[in-house]
Amino acid sequence: MAQKNLIVTNDWIRKRLKDYTPDKAISEYIENSIDAQAKNIDINYVFDDTWYISKFEIIDDWGGFSEKDLSTTFDVFLFSKKNRSLNKSDVFGKDWVWRLTFFCFSSSATWESRQEGWYIKLKVSSRDLSKYDILDKNSKKSKYTGTKVSFEDVGVSKFFMETDLEKYLIARFSWILLLKGITIRINKKELEYKKYISMEKLSSLIIDKIKFDIKFIKWEDKLIEEESKNYFINSADKEILKEWTSLNRQSDDFHHSVFIQSSFFDKQILNDGWDNLLFEGQNSQNNRETFKDFMVQLNKQLNEFRRPFIESLAETYVNTNIEDITNEEDSIVWEMKTGIIKETIKKIYLVEPKIFTKLWDDQRKIFIRLISAILEEGNSHKLFDIIDNVLALSDMEKERFGTLLKDIKLSNIIRTIDIINERLNVIKFLEQYVFDEELKADEVHNLQKLVESHYRLFWDEYFLIWAAEPDFEQNLRKFLFVLYGIDEKVYIENEHKNKELDIFMCRQDRRWWNVKNIVIELKHPKISLWRKEVDQVKNYLNVITKEPRFNWSNYDWKFFLVWDKFDTSGEINQLIESHQNWGEKDRWLIHKVPTNNVSVYCRKWSDIIEENRTRLEYLRQQLETTYESICKHSKIENKTQWDKKISKSLASLKK
Repeated sequence: MAQKNLIVTNDWIRKRLKDYTPDKAISEYIENSIDAQAKNIDINYVFDDTWYISKFEIIDDWGGFSEKDLSTTFDVFLFSKKNRSLNKSDVFGKDWVWRLTFFCFSSSATWESRQEGWYIKLKVSSRDLSKYDILDKNSKKSKYTGTKVSFEDVGVSKFFMETDLEKYLIARFSWILLLKGITIRINKKELEYKKYISMEKLSSLIIDKIKFDIKFIKWEDKLIEEESKNYFINSADKEILKEWTSLNRQSDDFHHSVFIQSSFFDKQILNDGWDNLLFEGQNSQNNRETFKDFMVQLNKQLNEFRRPFIESLAETYVNTNIEDITNEEDSIVWEMKTGIIKETIKKIYLVEPKIFTKLWDDQRKIFIRLISAILEEGNSHKLFDIIDNVLALSDMEKERFGTLLKDIKLSNIIRTIDIINERLNVIKFLEQYVFDEELKADEVHNLQKLVESHYRLFWDEYFLIWAAEPDFEQNLRKFLFVLYGIDEKVYIENEHKNKELDIFMCRQDRRWWNVKNIVIELKHPKISLWRKEVDQVKNYLNVITKEPRFNWSNYDWKFFLVWDKFDTSGEINQLIESHQNWGEKDRWLIHKVPTNNVSVYCRKWSDIIEENRTRLEYLRQQLETTYESICKHSKIENKTQWDKKISKSLASLKK
């Protein structure tokens, strides 16, 4: 029985290549040039006055092909004589299909290939991709080598050729241009692949007296058709092996390549893949151990190279995705607890970003609350166990993560001590301004400036809307901008609208959408508090309650009169006594408007100073106890270092 060859039709080929786009199709020709060991590849095109491409060609300096090569190239489909290896970049290994991809942007492609002593020219038309025509062949015509592919009736835009194509080629070939020293030019301009590098670090390691030169590259974006890999290069600049890096596919957009060059790789590698490396010679086992040691150190350096990038991601994640975890009345305690929780989440993010990036919004909230609850209980070892079970941490990650929680707590202790120290110093200045008459401190230039600069000492968690006494219209404009991003001129119809505020602050509770506001009127200690000062604040209150934009149902207003002496008439005492049955904790309430969530209080300078000093001293003692507990119940590898830091910080508080 006679056998017949299968026929590959034009329609079948088109269907097989239907997913190709012009940029991907053009890259196929460049891949083929690189596979054939070309070192220089030129893309030339010309637009005429009508923005029509009158010339488009790709030229390289590879060895070319002759008539005898057609049986394994143009005569077959879905076949390549080039064997592709997953562990080397020797060839892209694409099959015959690449030569026909031109049909998605051109009507035909013409090849001119030159070898020393041989020239051939052939053409394929998009009308029938299953055939090719030999236009010329000559065994004596050529004196140099290379191949040129010319495309006719090119149907792409000028913007594509000048912008899109270059971007695509950079993302596709940057890694291999760097690896092999290949040059791609577009209209004689070299492809600027180095602008695709966002981070670069050069390093070296010496293992068993053998030097390894390392180049770490972080790419601007994901490479096309190439993942994050290590490339091992010998002293002759030849790549002998490539493998995925330890940080490939970490869900963090850290797209990178690592190039390692050493005479160590001059020894022939018999097996692909570093798990089964075999080296020739008597020292093959020693070489294997050297390579293992090298990989451990390489991965450590790669993690350090990645750290600034991942820390930036972690910082952004915490700032944009994590709401306030606690809401303590004591804002310094709140700040410390929230700081520990946020730092813990950052550290977990550093170890494994995907634990957060793969979570849905509800899952994220639950997980963060779980972390918060565990840390509140002081059972940080439970958190470590959970993370270890979920992520299956490596020994190196366990070692790193095991000290993170201790270091987070200790670093927050130091940070909180510094805050306390700063605030105690402010209290000293305030005490001198209030009680040292020789200083002759005045209300505007001293007291108001001090409170304005350190307002968080007395009313923490709030945002300063304005100080230095602007009128109500200016305050309302900034108030709306801070809360809602609205920036426009506002007008208020009220006889007291030009009254000036000493300090105006607000705080927005995102969980309940409540807005808490504080207005402070500062009085010098020498001034006795009379009814007229109370009436002054009531005028402020009048503007607030009658202006709708200041007076939503979810707004809360507190006005404070800060002074140090009562008037002799006893009116202020009567106001205080008449408001004792309102059920408020603060015994200095002097006016209340329940329907508008408005309250007016008076506070003594001496009470403010003493309350803050007592509270800060209590926190200092708590911090000392916490530090002693951490040292007692856990092993801290760097205890001596922490002792020095914390002892120094605590000593500064006692001065």
